[in-house]
Amino acid sequence: MPGGSSPRVGLWTGRSTSLRYKQTRVKRVIDTTREVMGKRKDGSTFNARIAVGEIRIGDDTVYVGCVHDIDQEIALRAEIARTNDILDLNTLGVITMGLDGIIQRVNRAVCENFYYEQAELLGKNIKMIMPKEVADNHDQFLANYAKTKLKHIIDTKRTLTGKRKDDSLFVLEISVKEMVLQTADKQDLPPLFVGYIRDLTDEEKLKEAYQISSVIAMMSTYPSISIDSEGRVMRYTPSAQRVWGYDTTEIVSEKIELLMPEETAKKHQGYIDRYLKTREKHIIDTTTKVKAQRKNGEQFWITLTVREVEDDGYFGCTFIGFLEDLTDQQKNKMAIQCNELLVQHSSLPIIKMSREGRILDVNNAGLQFFGYEEPMLLNQNINILVGEEHRQHHDGYLASYLKTGVKKVIGTTRAVNAEHRDGTVLPVTIKVREILLKMQAPQYIGFISPQGNNANYETAKRNNDLIMDITQSATIVIDEGGIIQKFSSVAEQMFGWAASDAMGCNVKVLQPASVAAFHQQRIDTYLKTKRRTMVGKHTEVTAMHKDGHDVPVIAWVEQIDTESGMYFVGLFRTP
Repeated sequence: MPGGSSPRVGLWTGRSTSLRYKQTRVKRVIDTTREVMGKRKDGSTFNARIAVGEIRIGDDTVYVGCVHDIDQEIALRAEIARTNDILDLNTLGVITMGLDGIIQRVNRAVCENFYYEQAELLGKNIKMIMPKEVADNHDQFLANYAKTKLKHIIDTKRTLTGKRKDDSLFVLEISVKEMVLQTADKQDLPPLFVGYIRDLTDEEKLKEAYQISSVIAMMSTYPSISIDSEGRVMRYTPSAQRVWGYDTTEIVSEKIELLMPEETAKKHQGYIDRYLKTREKHIIDTTTKVKAQRKNGEQFWITLTVREVEDDGYFGCTFIGFLEDLTDQQKNKMAIQCNELLVQHSSLPIIKMSREGRILDVNNAGLQFFGYEEPMLLNQNINILVGEEHRQHHDGYLASYLKTGVKKVIGTTRAVNAEHRDGTVLPVTIKVREILLKMQAPQYIGFISPQGNNANYETAKRNNDLIMDITQSATIVIDEGGIIQKFSSVAEQMFGWAASDAMGCNVKVLQPASVAAFHQQRIDTYLKTKRRTMVGKHTEVTAMHKDGHDVPVIAWVEQIDTESGMYFVGLFRTP
């Protein structure tokens, strides 16, 4: 046996003293190679690989043994095993192949990504995990590289398509490196190629979801704004542009405080920082009424609902605000209140009806005229108020209109007989208008004028004056020629004119010269075409005070048809 110097390989010879082998001739060690522990002269041990052979010389037998110190080999094996464990723990797929495209090594992530067992991949051509259009050309790619050494894929990062065992395709990111190895005498070995593969399936789904949500947000009529944890605007929808007046290029990447009044803007980043530190929700997942500020400096109220999109490692922490501008809501509320006042205090009966002919509302004048209390009429068929000669046909009139759309009564003025609660016949003139509502069935308004001297003119006049004076908006009534017929006390305060001085004047006295020059032309055009540019809408216009200074106002104009002619009622308030 080798001595204390411990050469890497040693030989020994000797004669057998094994009685069992002599008796049985069964070889358990002879002609085999084994790894065993060897012991040196100094008592230290080492890993050894031994091979024993038998030589027969006449009747004598000699045994020859070869001993190889494999301590370094064992250490290398352990290192390789550790490397394999590390590779298998790697979430990136790692695959090694030669210049011939044959797979030499894969880690667990590759097997999971492509649905193969390791044994199914080793020794196979890498084309098996590629789509056909790529696989058909891959051998040629390798041959071209071996010839030219021009790198198209190597040392780059590419997004490609992989093919799984079940033939399904998925998006992956691959980075390829070339390994050049040498023998102990510095001779180059054939190159190896290592590919690092990342499955992008989840990221692509996330991107797709984000793109879809972005399109939905951009199409929504409700404004939405997304910001990051530093308060910088990431997304600003077209609806938000219309509300604030800023273009996207002016807002994206800027601080959200630009859209707030100064007193709120000073505190906003502190709110975000405190939330990120404590995770206590005061604004997030709630709906709050707050003030905002437009590009022109105008402050206005909005409702704000904030949601958090938690950090997913791709887009980071994001806050999304869904907003509703309350300006129009407040304008509409004012208009509704004014309309309700006008209806309830009107001296003429007014009835609102559904498309099925059910009574939805009756004003006070209507209840008095027909002799009913409100609960007795609501949800009843309008036939209860219709004269006997038309009662049995009225439902048919409605059904015919809903089927054909041909207007025979709607938009016209007719003389008919109505019926009082006590059965008395009431000759009336009735005009019916259709109201088309968004997302609701149409409704019908009936304006009823008693024939003869049934209406008390003085009472009607007092009621109308009362309505104008209790309405918080300035109210002005003009005729078709633009002559002022009514001028409320609020209008006196707003425009500086006394009602007695304003009535009888053309409404142009309340307009700057640039507007007044075309006002009558606009009235005449409307009377001819019925095209609504101001009637039935909120419009921002500039009026003129009696002393000559401009008065910016928001105007709401409605048309009223009476037996004596057409009038226009305007409600005005300052922005």
